[in-house]
Amino acid sequence: MKLPVFIVCRDRLGCLRELVEWFEHADGVERIVFLDHESTYPPLLEYYERTPHDIVRMENSSHQETHTARRLSR
Repeated sequence: MKLPVFIVCRDRLGCLRELVEWFEHADGVERIVFLDHESTYPPLLEYYERTPHDIVRMENSSHQETHTARRLSR
């Protein structure tokens, strides 16, 4: 059985690259989806431009409101 992998992201690239590389070679992974929480780190944003994986931008107005999501790509 193949399952999707959801990775919560915010302004960190090094650890994310290592994790994604591991999942790309793992058995049973159907697809990888990044759940980005308002990242502003330019190298990470550039990585998002090049990645073949799905990216969902999570927008969070305040701690009292629910999250809203906007799909960025793929």
